[in-house]
Parts: sequence; C-alpha cells; structure tokens
Amino acid sequence: MVPDTFYLQFKKYLQTHSLMDNCQTLIIAVSGGVDSMVMLSLFLKYKEEFNFLPLVAHLHHQLRKNADKEAELVTRFCEYRKIKLHLEYARVHQYARRHKVSIEMAGRDLRYEMLERLAELYPHSLIATAHNLNDSVETILLNFIKGAGVRGLSGIPTFRARIIRPLLFASKESIYQYARSFGVPFLEDESNQENDFQRNLIRNKLIPLAVQINPKLISTLNTMAFNIREVADYLESQGREAFQHSLVSQTPDEIVLEISHLKRYFIAIVKEVIRQTVNILDFRIQSLRSPNLNTLIRSLDQSAKIIRLDGDIEANIDRGHLIIRKISHRHPEIIAFKAGERIQFAEYEIAVSEISNTDYHTHLSPFIEFIDADHTDGQFTVRTWRDGDRFRPLGCTFDRKLSDFFVDQKIPRIRKHLIPLLICRDRIVWVCGLRLSDDFKVTASTKRILKCEIKIRD
Repeated sequence: MVPDTFYLQFKKYLQTHSLMDNCQTLIIAVSGGVDSMVMLSLFLKYKEEFNFLPLVAHLHHQLRKNADKEAELVTRFCEYRKIKLHLEYARVHQYARRHKVSIEMAGRDLRYEMLERLAELYPHSLIATAHNLNDSVETILLNFIKGAGVRGLSGIPTFRARIIRPLLFASKESIYQYARSFGVPFLEDESNQENDFQRNLIRNKLIPLAVQINPKLISTLNTMAFNIREVADYLESQGREAFQHSLVSQTPDEIVLEISHLKRYFIAIVKEVIRQTVNILDFRIQSLRSPNLNTLIRSLDQSAKIIRLDGDIEANIDRGHLIIRKISHRHPEIIAFKAGERIQFAEYEIAVSEISNTDYHTHLSPFIEFIDADHTDGQFTVRTWRDGDRFRPLGCTFDRKLSDFFVDQKIPRIRKHLIPLLICRDRIVWVCGLRLSDDFKVTASTKRILKCEIKIRD
C-alpha cells in the first residue's frame, strides 16, 4: 500500500462501515506503539474534515521497562497537538491474582474497563482501538488452537457495541511504512519479541512457519474469517430472537431461560443463546470453552445440574429453567436494626415502622406485611437461609423446614441463599416477599402494628 494513499484507505474504511456516524466524542486508545500512534495521527487528520472531539486514553500498566517512556511520549504528543489526555495507572499483577487470569488478560480487562468508564462520561461517544489485519489473524489462530466456535474463528470484528477498530484494513507492514514516511513518533513494545505470551508465540513462531506454506496467509485467513463472520452474524441474529422467546427473567446478575423453549431450536442456536446470555452478564466474555458449553447442552434434559461456564459465571438447571448467573463471592452479612429504622441489605432496602391501627389495611403486595408489634421486642436482624431453618407459614398450624417451603414455592436452589429473612429473637418473622410467619400475624386482639417493607434499591 502506497503511504500517500493510506489516509484515503483509512477514510474509506470509516465511511464504508459507518464507523463514525453520530460520534461526538472519540476516545482513542493509545499505547505509544506504532499502531495506536498511527491511528491517532490519522484521526487528527480526519478531524480537519469532520467535527468530533478526540480524547486520548493511555493506561500505564507498570509492567514493561518502556512503560514510563510510552506514557511520556503520549503525554508530549498530546500536549504538542493540544489534545485532551486521560492517563491512568493500573495494578495489573494485583488484578491478575485476584481474578485468577493471566497478566496479558488482566491488562486487557483493565484497559477496556478504563475505556468503558470514560465512554460513560461522554454522550454519543465511541472507543477506537488500533487492531490491525495481523492482529486479526493472530486472534483466529489462537482461537483455532483453543478450539473456539464460529464466532472465535471470525477474527476481530470491525465494531462491537461502541468499540470501533478502524485499522483492520491495514497490515502491520503498511502501518510501519506510513509511520516512517510521515514521521509518526512511536516506541517499540519490547515484550512483542518475547514468547512468554501466547499471542507473541503465534506472532513470532507459528505465523513465520505458516507463511512458508502460504505466502498470502494474512489475506487468506482474513478472507476465510469474513466468510465465517457472515455465518456468525446469522447465528447471532437467530440467537437474539431465541433469547427473547426463551427469556423468563433478567437482572444484572442473573438471567433465567425456559429450557422447553430453547429446545425448539437447533443446537447451534442454543449455544449462541448461552454465549449471548453470558456476554450480557460479563461483557468481557465473548466466547465460551467448547467442553463447558457441550457439557451444558448435554445436561439440559436433567432435572438439576450446576456447571461452571467461564470466569465468575455458572449455569444452573433447575425445574425446567436454565439459570445463568454471576457467582457471588460475598454473602450478605447479618444486619441488626430496630423498628423505625431503614437498612440496606445486598440489593434490597428493608424497613420496619410502627403505624396506627387505623392505617392498617389488607393489601395485595408481596413486598409489604403487617405484624403484631407486641410479639416482638422491636429488635430485628436480616440474614439469608441457613441449614435447619424452620418457621410456621401463615395459615399453617405447624412448623416447616424453610427448605421444604422453598421447594413448594418452586424457588431454585441457588436462589434460596439470596432471599432475605426478617428475624426477631431467633425466629423467622417474614420470608421477605414470599410468606409471613403465622406467629406474628395481626389478629383482632392486636394493639400495636408494625409495617414491614422490602424493595429493590434504586
């Protein structure tokens, strides 16, 4: 590619794929390497023709010897060109240990978290990353070796959500050529020459060998990826439709699907529904390991099964439902409070307050209950289910195991640990949102009444 035409190719790629439509603020991820510095230079030239606000974002990983020099290069370049810069420092090793991921994955996660946070601050914003044609090939080969599905073999997408990748038309060689021809400053990432990371091993060892078999490997694999992407796009479209037809309920931490509806679709569509569901819960997970996914598919006919999918996501098959959720590493503590106070417990807000008897009335909401104040001492705690818990459900003449009550109410086993219990003097007053204890009900002889409320926090 001739350097003089490189910008025209860049501009055409943006317009062909409508990458900058309605963009008011462009957050440009810049590491200081050749790819991102060339991308930044191209966007500054593009800004002369089209109106948008460029914001450079640089994450200092505190890993490489050149990390300080890269931050300095980006800072000086932005100062010289009068561009707004966001510079952030990351504790990659600490993140990797806490989340049990590789250093490479930790750096990637932290970088995207920073970029997404910035995008939230600016309306009509997009994020630009400098992935190129060679990066896409490396991704295809890495995913192929790991046994990825159709989406994993389709390469790096040109855009996803608000992330655009405007250099996917360009080879690494053409980017270097442009930088040299137009004096774009950059620093080489010394870790690119090391084989400690999987991607570097593919870049430095596998691809040079494969090119001996097919000198046009880069273009060949990208053509293949384009064809596979068309299939992946179709599956994604069908998966979205199947997801909506099968959806029972959805929260930020849990999605419930109806298995009988899922089984109406081809297995490939069911797998795509599961992939999309996991991605909704954790945007960092774009694909799932085939063994885990296949195990889940084979288990859909079972009445009960729990399978760890990826990261902190698990799938639970329970009573005809497929429940995919984030694994909570922290159970809510026991919280003590008095009548008249309002507390926060997990994602809930709970309150107990005294009312006059004239304000008491029957109601239909499961989130409000009334109890006899004289059957309490005004001191309450909130906690979740424990093995051995018993209570007397309203209308019953005998105590029951709380676990049996949950079964009757068709509460999935994984959810019984999440339902708040209102406790007074070590006795269950209210299984919040489900059933009051008969021991605390309001009767004709009740003199003082307490109103109990629960709601999801705003």
